[in-house]
Amino acid sequence: MRGHFIKAGILFDIGINVAQQKEDQLIALKQTIILILFFIAALSSFVLTFIYNDTKIDFLSSLDPADKSERESYFFDVEYFRNNKANPYLYLKSKNLTFNGTGDIFFVLPQGDLYTDSGEKVNYKAMTGRFGKDINLLNLKESVSMKFNTHDITSNYISYSFEEGKVTAIGDVFTKSYSESTKDSIEIKSEKMISWPKKNLAEYRQKVKGDLIRRKAYEEGIKFEADRIVLSLDDSVVKLFDDVKIDRQNLNATSRSGEIFMENYNKKLKYFALYDDVKVKEKVVLDGGRFIREAFAEKLEGIAGEDKIILTGYPKVFQKKDIIKGNVIVLRENNEVVEVDDASTNFILRKN
Repeated sequence: MRGHFIKAGILFDIGINVAQQKEDQLIALKQTIILILFFIAALSSFVLTFIYNDTKIDFLSSLDPADKSERESYFFDVEYFRNNKANPYLYLKSKNLTFNGTGDIFFVLPQGDLYTDSGEKVNYKAMTGRFGKDINLLNLKESVSMKFNTHDITSNYISYSFEEGKVTAIGDVFTKSYSESTKDSIEIKSEKMISWPKKNLAEYRQKVKGDLIRRKAYEEGIKFEADRIVLSLDDSVVKLFDDVKIDRQNLNATSRSGEIFMENYNKKLKYFALYDDVKVKEKVVLDGGRFIREAFAEKLEGIAGEDKIILTGYPKVFQKKDIIKGNVIVLRENNEVVEVDDASTNFILRKN
């Protein structure tokens, strides 16, 4: 009688001879051992994979936060708020926003408000930007604008330091400032600017050009250029340094340094002053015609209320064919008369 049974997946016949049975049992044992070894190998692979992954997690957790790029988070059409001791600090609305492992924030098409330590609300916008959490620094790039109470700024790059209350602008800088005391507007272009809004103080460098615009249309403004300019709205003073140029109606002047005193426009005080190696070129317009008058001195003071120029420091004036020298020389705009103190003059008489 024959029968069948299954053990470990191997079929045995009953009634076969003993030798055949032993041989079949040996084959079955080998197959069982192979299955056991395969199972052990698979289990070992699983354990090693788990250990590797766990080790990888521990390794990543020990990395510097700046290297944890996989921890970045992305948001779209987001609004971000940040307070400092319950006071508003930073408001940001952005098209795209990214947090990285350091806590820094990167954003695209940002616009919003920041608040200075004096509580002033400042509106800003740009193409891209970054906020450094640890250093409290807001960096904005491309088509950047900021609007403060007394001045507006546009530039290729602007950063605002919350710690120092300082603005730094670089590349195609343009500012329009407003003097609350004189009601003047001051427009300035430069390549670099550093500003302290709380102090109403700003310094401009590289290719600086400015235009002071009076509050009344009939009052004459003044254009100026220099390598470096310091604007103090609280003091109503513009200070100019190196390669200074002044342009006022028909008068052009150059020097090594200078100042503009905004509050003195209608006073019998100097409205602008130039120092060191002063050169003046004036177009005098009279009923009988016009001519060019040139002057040289060490110091120039312009009194706007009286249309008067005072030259000191070995002044010398060339007017038509006359050479005029003295300790103090006074020129009046669009007037042929020259006032000389302690004159040492060489006139060339003109025949009628």
